[in-house]
Amino acid sequence: MGERSPETLVVTEANRDAALLLANWRAWPGGALALIGPPGAGKTHLALAWAVEHGAKLLDPQAPAEAAIDAFEAGGGRVVVDGADGPHDDFTLIRLLDLARSRNGAALLVGTVPPSRWSAQVPDLASRLAALAV
Repeated sequence: MGERSPETLVVTEANRDAALLLANWRAWPGGALALIGPPGAGKTHLALAWAVEHGAKLLDPQAPAEAAIDAFEAGGGRVVVDGADGPHDDFTLIRLLDLARSRNGAALLVGTVPPSRWSAQVPDLASRLAALAV
């Protein structure tokens, strides 16, 4: 994560609101936040800087649901899923969102489009994504 660390993150007018939301992660509704923007906007840099600063673990969006539990516990309740709007396991995202909500954790889901537009085969996930803070 060398080039994308908290030390190399430059907060400007363009990313100030996102950086403030990440700093106040304990206030995320339901313990989850979607960080979205076009490719090259700096979402991944922000997310990785947050992960380093707060000890969050990275979770592959296609990992099995059990991996969400492992990442959540290893990250002290803080997890980043970069590319959550691409191919993913619906049950992994459901499990992660459940853990973040029920255990006062933080799930940061990163994507390029609003979560209401992410594919979800499971209706429960679709409704959670539609309600996710952005």
